[in-house]
Amino acid sequence: MGKSTNPAVPKWKETKSISKVLQTVGIKTKRKVAYQTGQYAVVPATFWNLKDEALFLTATFQHYPETNEMKLDISFDINDDCIPQLRMKKCANPEDPAKVDIADVFFVSAIIVEDCEQDHELFTWKVLDPIGLEEFTKCETEKQEWAVPKYVLGFHQDLDLWKNLYTVRLEAKLGSWVVHCHCYINVIMAAVDANIGGGEYRTIDRTKPFKLNGTTSRDFSKPPNVEQFKAYNWKCISWDDYSNRECRKTFPETDDDPERADIAGQVITVSNEQKLDVEIICVSNCENELYNADEKVYLRAYCANCGGGRIGYEWTVGEMVALEQKELRMKIGTNSLVRIELLVRASDGRTGVEIKFLTRNDGPSQGRCTVAPTVGDEYATPFIVCCTGWVDRNIPIDYFYYANNVLIQSCYDCSCESHLPPISKIKVLICDSFFACTERSLDVTVRPAENIPTEPSEIYKFLTTEPHDVKNLFRLGKHEEGLAILSAVAGRVYTNDAAIEVMRMFEDFKSGTVLTLGLLANMTMALAINLSPIDDEEAQVLAAAVREVNENFETITKHDMAYYLAESAFHPTTRKCISTYNMISRLAKDLPRPPKSIYNKFMKGPLSQSLVEELRKEINSIDDEKVKMRSLVWLETNWETERLYEFLDYARKNEMQGDSSLGVVVSEGVSLEEQCAIFPPGKDYEIATSDSMHRVTFEAALLDELKKTSSNIMCLKVISVTRELNWWYPEERQPSSTLLTVRVYQGVDDFKQEVELKRSTISFTTIVGKYKPAMAEEQQMWQKGKISTDMKTMMSLTDDFHKLQLDESLVHKFPDKLLQAQPRHLAHEHDEDELVSDVGKFSNCLESGTLHFLQDVHVFRITLEASSMLAVRFENASHKLRVFLHPKNFPMRSAIQKSQCFVPAGSTNKTILMRNKCAKPYKIYLAIRAWSNEKLLDDQGVHTLLADGPVSYAFVFQLRSCDYWMYSLKEDDQKWSPNMCLPSMKYSLTDGLHCTCTIMSTYTSYVYYVPAIPVPIAAFSQAVTNPSVVTFYIVVMVFLLLWLIVLRIFCNKPGIEVVYCELNTKEKSTGDVHDVLVYIRTGGRESADTSANVYLSFLTKHHTELQFTVYQDPHHPVFRMNSTHCLWLRTRDIRIPTKIAVSHSNHGMRPSWYLRRIEVRDLQTQEVQVFEVRSWFLFEVVIMDWVCGTPVG
Repeated sequence: MGKSTNPAVPKWKETKSISKVLQTVGIKTKRKVAYQTGQYAVVPATFWNLKDEALFLTATFQHYPETNEMKLDISFDINDDCIPQLRMKKCANPEDPAKVDIADVFFVSAIIVEDCEQDHELFTWKVLDPIGLEEFTKCETEKQEWAVPKYVLGFHQDLDLWKNLYTVRLEAKLGSWVVHCHCYINVIMAAVDANIGGGEYRTIDRTKPFKLNGTTSRDFSKPPNVEQFKAYNWKCISWDDYSNRECRKTFPETDDDPERADIAGQVITVSNEQKLDVEIICVSNCENELYNADEKVYLRAYCANCGGGRIGYEWTVGEMVALEQKELRMKIGTNSLVRIELLVRASDGRTGVEIKFLTRNDGPSQGRCTVAPTVGDEYATPFIVCCTGWVDRNIPIDYFYYANNVLIQSCYDCSCESHLPPISKIKVLICDSFFACTERSLDVTVRPAENIPTEPSEIYKFLTTEPHDVKNLFRLGKHEEGLAILSAVAGRVYTNDAAIEVMRMFEDFKSGTVLTLGLLANMTMALAINLSPIDDEEAQVLAAAVREVNENFETITKHDMAYYLAESAFHPTTRKCISTYNMISRLAKDLPRPPKSIYNKFMKGPLSQSLVEELRKEINSIDDEKVKMRSLVWLETNWETERLYEFLDYARKNEMQGDSSLGVVVSEGVSLEEQCAIFPPGKDYEIATSDSMHRVTFEAALLDELKKTSSNIMCLKVISVTRELNWWYPEERQPSSTLLTVRVYQGVDDFKQEVELKRSTISFTTIVGKYKPAMAEEQQMWQKGKISTDMKTMMSLTDDFHKLQLDESLVHKFPDKLLQAQPRHLAHEHDEDELVSDVGKFSNCLESGTLHFLQDVHVFRITLEASSMLAVRFENASHKLRVFLHPKNFPMRSAIQKSQCFVPAGSTNKTILMRNKCAKPYKIYLAIRAWSNEKLLDDQGVHTLLADGPVSYAFVFQLRSCDYWMYSLKEDDQKWSPNMCLPSMKYSLTDGLHCTCTIMSTYTSYVYYVPAIPVPIAAFSQAVTNPSVVTFYIVVMVFLLLWLIVLRIFCNKPGIEVVYCELNTKEKSTGDVHDVLVYIRTGGRESADTSANVYLSFLTKHHTELQFTVYQDPHHPVFRMNSTHCLWLRTRDIRIPTKIAVSHSNHGMRPSWYLRRIEVRDLQTQEVQVFEVRSWFLFEVVIMDWVCGTPVG
């Protein structure tokens, strides 16, 4: 090649398709290849010099003369002494060196095949040239692992064609021995990318100078923060302005390595208009104009001359406007090529456009993978996966092996052993240097191990005995094999003591790789699942397991390898770590808190190891051992939780979720089933959503009710949405993250609001996750900014889906299925329904009690919501129990005695159901007593002890509800309502939660537990007289009686004020003088009194008017509420019967008043005249005529 004097000897391979090989390696030919069968060779060399325009191939044949056979006996002594041996895990074959990307961290490790029981003192790593003459760098470690940082392996060699080959030598000091092994690597130098600021096409203003910027050009073999190039070579050519002197220049250029170069061009258009210099900057998943369809493309807009003011951005992907912000993050799913256009608008009207083309990177192709052997035993059999023949232009190619969604091994050749759990398939990802991957699946049979003990003492003996001596495996560097054994044991551990024995094996664990991180997280989750429910001691074990995860994480972060976990091949590991964080975070919240001073220091102080050590010392000084133990567990658990949270920062930035393999948990997504067809009348139909979350059943009556025409062609649309809820959403409603929308229509779907069904129903079944406490749905603690699916936009979701064509032949997609009622069966001990609970709720809501006497009755109460169902699940019953559920009111003694509902003795899963069909909530009472025909209370009031000991029981209240979304309300008032949907009376949730609705809308359903409220009762005990209480009540009643008598005598009526007046002295008549008493009575109503002056006018026997005025002090009125004022008049002219006119002066505080009646009594004639008024007096004069007059006698 060029002036090289060292020719390369290529390795020839035969192929039957030369064209396909050329296309794979990226070679484009001017004309079609005339032949297809032949041989080809891929030469490991790079054309760094632009002057190298030819490759010379010389074929030679060397004639070998005849040779004579010669035999030579060689003798040597064999030393029987033990000699330590080392072996590289990978890259030990010099004929097939490992391809290493210089821009990635290179991790190399070795296995001590034989240490002869010598101590491991020191490991020295050296990077040498291919023949081991020149040393470039070296490093000393305490373990047989070394993470070579990025960009370190770019050393300069004078070996021309082999200058990218290196030898990594490990020298280990084992006691008095010094042994070594070698790793052979081929460093892949990254590309050089020339870039001119402003993009490939640029428009400039002819009146202003412009700048050409090439500083964004990159040599990807160097760190981004160092000088990329010493100088740049510029050349300008003008197409339509040949006389332009400036453009005819060739700018000078010098470079630190003239053999490495790249060319970038920019077409500049000179315009009279001012334009923006816009550029699309690649952030991730867009390098070399390639993108991985499984990851998000991340682009950023850059404007060189936008200045201040408001700037508008508009991204167009293909033909669709995707986003209007500075950064573009989205998944692209086109077949091959995608066009991305960026339009930038400034506030002054200037615009700029930049276009970028990205090509889909489909990953390696053409190869095959095999596994040997195909049958083996759990953790004991070393399986070797071999992938060959895979080609891709983006080398190196790596292979990743998965078992049960756990990354168990990564390799680049066929030399890596994998120790598997009991599985039937191995998933293999073949990934290029940009982590564009191709997936393959290999069949394998792994038999479960049968010799794993479960007792703590036996577990320790098992783990310290060959061939499963885990400590020795860790010491020799066989970490993956040791973790495979521990994971197998952890999956069979159910006690705290056994888990402690498992964690004792990590005393000599010294590894920090991405591979072991996933295995550790998987083992931790296995322990958390099997130890649930978790107490303080078990929490201490889990905190220790998470500590091992954090130590591994810390090593990965220290070596700058955490970025690997954001790549698709390592997503299973990341999800395991997130699930581990969610588990330990929930546990940390449930643990009892330490003393307030320790709690405040931890929560308010800066979290660091020094603070934890200080708090640990303070806790150890506490005298109370229980408080000390509880505080230490809380401190360790919360500290490890916070550490893991910080390590998962990259996961939050990439919006990653936890592992869904631990339960029925799916990520946010939409599933659509839509079909227009002829539905024959008189049949029942069932459809299941493609995400396996729902089954919808309906009758032909539903179609008949929703028909708008006589045609039998109907369209059915079923949408299943799984959304991620915000942290503030009620925990008991978490299952409503799964939504179901059903639409039935003819022609066009014009759904605007829910449709009430009069003659039909819609039934649906939602699969409810079956979780153990450590397997609850993942919390979104770190994704506070994540957008969840909004119910207000549910109707618009369906517009983005392609509508299927009308086809009568597709009726079979809705098979005829007659829905018959299934007979109920007794629940067995291991019903999967018992796993349906959230973390901590099952243990916190479990209510237990003990009955000592036959007459003992325990009563509990809850509130059953509208249109919901209650399931009372008895987890334990030592004796046969009589149980009575009663709504609304407290149960009567006779009703409890007559109840025939019972819980069998020894039952662990008896369920009693009650459904509330009403539109309002009700109180539900549960009464429990021992099964007996004895009365709750005998005649003598004697309690009878149970013959066979006290009765113990435990139960939990489980509520189930089905809701629909009320689209008919105003947009801000829309909400869930349960009134038109009912859960079915089926107790088992193994097949899901069944609901029936009389409305067509969007549905959800949920199951949750509520705590029981004990109701203290003594209604069924013998009544006993308490003398103190009786005496107290008698004294109180006597006192109240005397007080009432006093009030009746002295305070019942206000006093009567009498005004005496001699009228006879002013009268001119000569008749007899009579004493006339005039009683003026006011009403008892509020504000019936008056403070004004009152005028009374009497009609005399001579038909003249005699006026009498009652003057009042406004602050001390005479006419008060419910009062009587008496006038004693001595007169000759007033006789019964008479007439009276009443008026007032309209003065004072209350001018209006209520007059009840006036009585006029003549003492001489013993006659009485009564004027019944009963009205309000305002301003007018009221004249009252004679009402009645009767003699008193």
